[in-house]
Amino acid sequence: MMNRSLVLILSFLSKEILATPYGTRSKCEIEKIKIVEALEMKNKEISSLFQLDEHGHPERICEPGYKLTWDVNFCMRVCLLQVGDECHPSSKSGIDLCPHNLRCQHDEFRTDIPPSCQPLLDVSFDDSSSLSYFYY
Repeated sequence: MMNRSLVLILSFLSKEILATPYGTRSKCEIEKIKIVEALEMKNKEISSLFQLDEHGHPERICEPGYKLTWDVNFCMRVCLLQVGDECHPSSKSGIDLCPHNLRCQHDEFRTDIPPSCQPLLDVSFDDSSSLSYFYY
């Protein structure tokens, strides 16, 4: 027989389900509820970052020229960053993302600079490369 005080953590598609004052919800749903509540309370910081979409779900406010995409958890829509944009290597919902052809990375020589979206290295080369001088 199971101990009634045992807290069960259920997983559905890698989403944690938590018992909170909001009931049993995923981390995603809790985050969205907090953002909606902050928007309703006219929180200036949250209102400068998020808005409600046509369905009443929070989404990031992006600068002109930036597109919306789903965050890493498919929880809410966030800004799709561009080359050189500061990024946050996080799996948290609501964090703006680098596109698939870019990677959020630190400069290994300048730790004082925050990570940014950088192109992936292409290490492929063909047989006509300048390395042919190695062949005698």
